[in-house]
Amino acid sequence: MTTATLTLTVTDQPTSEALQTWWDARQADPDCALAFADNAPQHFTELCTRIATGAYILYLVCDAGEVAGAMWLHDIQHDPDGTPHTGWVGAYVIPAFRQTGLAAAMWHQVRARLEARGLRHCFAAVHKGNTRSQAYATGHMGLHYVGCFAQFTRFGGVLTDCLIYTLHPEDATDAWAAAHARVQQQRLLDAPSAHAIDFRFFKPYFHMAI
Repeated sequence: MTTATLTLTVTDQPTSEALQTWWDARQADPDCALAFADNAPQHFTELCTRIATGAYILYLVCDAGEVAGAMWLHDIQHDPDGTPHTGWVGAYVIPAFRQTGLAAAMWHQVRARLEARGLRHCFAAVHKGNTRSQAYATGHMGLHYVGCFAQFTRFGGVLTDCLIYTLHPEDATDAWAAAHARVQQQRLLDAPSAHAIDFRFFKPYFHMAI
């Protein structure tokens, strides 16, 4: 399969069956150990809830009718009128569609849709060992490296360093501040008194498998 043969459809209202197909492929992929932090959805129903409640803005991508990948915005900040202006991006491409040009094409199409909805600032965090997603973030998405954040979040129960990226270089300070806020949230969740915290105010972070 080559870029020239791609026939993409992008939707933010996927059928349950198509979304389940994507989810099952993601769950079966061993690469996801480096792609999704422990606070990513662990069950399909949890994913559906985050989409339904607006915690995620998710776009499912098909190539010639076959489920191929998805990209989503999370940890979204909104203007007073509800317009999403800032968020963190995550992505997952099914292995059979990697190295086809689909990942780059998906980003360009999803970015256009997000910007049409009002998105102005976009960040990403990638496991320090996930070199493929790091290359995708800079080479295909055009993200700008901000820095390596030590012990950013947990993978497999272990606090792990992540690389922080921003779509616009002038947003680097904001991206780093948002990463600091995430770490502070994690420390509160890890504290012995975490049971007293109102968890509605804490949002999940996860990353990319491309």
